[in-house]
Amino acid sequence: MKRFSHQWKAAFAPIVLTIWILLLQAPSYAATKSTVQVAFTSTASTSSQLFQSMVLNVIGVRVNPVVGTVTETDKKWQMIPAPGGVSGKPVTGQGTTELQIDLASTQGVAQILNAVKIPAKTYTHIELVLDPQNPGDFIPLCGNTQPRGEGCITYPAKLLNPNVPIQVQGTVNFVLPASTSKNPVTLPLVLNIDPGALGAPTGSADSVIIDPVITVVPNTTFAGGTGNPAMALVSGTVTNPGQKETVTANSPATGVTIASVATDTSGSYALNLPAQVTGTSYDLIASGRGRDFAVKSNVTVSQGVETSAVDFSPKSHGQVQIIGKVFDACTGLGIQGVGLQALLPDPAISPTPDCTAGTPLPAGCVVVATAQTDAGGSYPLKSKNTSATGIPEFQQIPSGTPYTVRVTNPGYNIGNIAVNVVAGALKCNESGFKNAACNINLEHGEIDAIVSLDAVNSGPAMTAMVLAEQSGTNNLMGIATASIPTGATQSVPVPIFVPDNSASTNPIASLDFFASVQDSFGTPGNGSPQRATGHSIPVAAAVPGSAKCPLQNNVTPATITLGNASCVGHGSVSGTVGSPDDNTVVVLASNAVQLMRTRVPTGSGVPGGFSFCAPADGAAGYTLQHFESQLDGTLAPGASVPFSMAAPVTVPAPCSGICGNTGSTCLLCTGLGGVSLP
Repeated sequence: MKRFSHQWKAAFAPIVLTIWILLLQAPSYAATKSTVQVAFTSTASTSSQLFQSMVLNVIGVRVNPVVGTVTETDKKWQMIPAPGGVSGKPVTGQGTTELQIDLASTQGVAQILNAVKIPAKTYTHIELVLDPQNPGDFIPLCGNTQPRGEGCITYPAKLLNPNVPIQVQGTVNFVLPASTSKNPVTLPLVLNIDPGALGAPTGSADSVIIDPVITVVPNTTFAGGTGNPAMALVSGTVTNPGQKETVTANSPATGVTIASVATDTSGSYALNLPAQVTGTSYDLIASGRGRDFAVKSNVTVSQGVETSAVDFSPKSHGQVQIIGKVFDACTGLGIQGVGLQALLPDPAISPTPDCTAGTPLPAGCVVVATAQTDAGGSYPLKSKNTSATGIPEFQQIPSGTPYTVRVTNPGYNIGNIAVNVVAGALKCNESGFKNAACNINLEHGEIDAIVSLDAVNSGPAMTAMVLAEQSGTNNLMGIATASIPTGATQSVPVPIFVPDNSASTNPIASLDFFASVQDSFGTPGNGSPQRATGHSIPVAAAVPGSAKCPLQNNVTPATITLGNASCVGHGSVSGTVGSPDDNTVVVLASNAVQLMRTRVPTGSGVPGGFSFCAPADGAAGYTLQHFESQLDGTLAPGASVPFSMAAPVTVPAPCSGICGNTGSTCLLCTGLGGVSLP
């Protein structure tokens, strides 16, 4: 055996140590991670057209790089979970949360599941993970053609082969390139789902048997990066990017974040977004440490198309925090769960948008950060609304620009907090509170509502949801729950907070009200709640608005009675809209009060087709109206047609009916079809 001298040992030792240090410090391929963005589309097969609603409860998507056969317990599985779920490589693939995928909506526009970092490898197996106990819920499209089940009730889905994983069949070759410190990689993985529904149910105890099939929608290479034909690609450059610079896309009407992507060190980015063929608009925000927000409003992108050269030039600025408290102007108490949005106007728009205006959010006003109040009304809530760095958004606001903070809560008037730049800091010196605190008082009115039945409630206590809308619109202004006890014909008056009629921002002069009784279906006395009611929906249109804080001003709130709700059973109406586009919406109203709305499909399935499940109430004065959705979230009205539904037929036992808990009250909807809406 060769032996080294002491001198060689002394000289060799630091070399060995250096090599080990380098090996430990060098990144390995297995440790390199990149971001995969999973989204879903769906196929409207013939069997799928038997249903007005098809929802799958998705836990996540798993991918595996093993070549050849792989077991479900293999440790190389990587999970892309529903938001809030467990990422990484769980043995069973179970997450902690679920995302409901609406297969009707995803026929025309993709729905994003999540975007997470996983090892950069070539994946050869892709698996859809549904909730094993409750994989989904289906509601039949009621009508005259049978079978349609026993009314428009929710039927649970049941997997045909519950022990067989739902995997992409055939050759799979999803290559996720490695990220570097200079070039982070985000790649879309779009899966198309055919639910494989094996027919409609015929009885109340049935399930909808499904045998889902998933396929990969191959990616496409565009000039600005990798995209997917089922989505839109936005690309460009952020000049002078900050640390952890990102580009985020928000819905213009709501400010809800849809997707975001990190730029490379040069500022280049490529962001994949769900989009309609005819175009979908987003507000885009560039943000990073040490930089101002840079915004572009209402950027229209189209499915399968790259929108390039969407560039930003943010300025350098430090970051500060915006903190404060939201009070009830009537009681002086803090309000929990209030939403706050920091707004910036798009500098490219002239004249500058007024971000203090009321509902809807003014066009050109971009939501750059969000927050929520805690139990005492203070914001930001520490565990919510965090940025990519994990810090609550309102605690890292660039300090070089004045903001409008929009404060909204159902039942209250909209409030605005002006946040100004004062000596390089952000101050709310117009708030009226001590030390220029960023506090606000939200005002409201009150109207009390009674919900009545046409007969004594002989069963368990019944619950009715009461909703208040701005007159002539679908804009929710207030909500409350009324209970009708056993042996009673009506509820006690329930207070409904609504925006008052004298506020400086968004005063509400009149309101529409309606009440929907929560019916059950199933085992007598223990039925499952249903989304669609079999009771008539009483309405009250154009109710005068409320004054501010009536009780505190010694004024008795106005009281309205919504009734009499009666058991009429399920009904339905279906038809088509002529010449639909991706912004076409159909609204169902009763005596001028808007009750329901749906967006119509333009791609696969029945283009322009729509359907509603509503009580078969001959006295409802139902109408269907064609609307076109606008960029600001409002609806532009079109043609309207009246209709009425035939009375449903009685279905014998063992059915437990939608309006009660005995077989004799199960009412099968017969349906009205073929309605043509211009």
